[in-house]
Amino acid sequence: MHITLMITGSLFGGLFFISGSSHLAGATRWCTPVGHLGFSARATRAIGVFELAGGAGLLAGLWFPLAGIVAAGSLFLLTTGALQYHHWYQDKPRKLVPAALTALVMLTHAAATVVR
Repeated sequence: MHITLMITGSLFGGLFFISGSSHLAGATRWCTPVGHLGFSARATRAIGVFELAGGAGLLAGLWFPLAGIVAAGSLFLLTTGALQYHHWYQDKPRKLVPAALTALVMLTHAAATVVR
């Protein structure tokens, strides 16, 4: 199970780090463009900061488990919020699935790290 946590933390940490960096840079090619959900440029950058911090926390969780637990819990809340926003804007299910799966993985990652 330890190797699974390492892979999950590395993969999702890297993806959130890239997505957060893209939101901060204003390039939404590699992340979900949130402008169509009614977010301003400032809110988009704030989301990018949270994603960047969460990704860094997941990566730090490889050495400091508490950082990984806090980051996974925070990213769970962030992706749950994303899921709700996509639902409110009646996006197609293909836009709901990534947020739902990511929220599930983050919750599972946090719980598995606590149990470990």
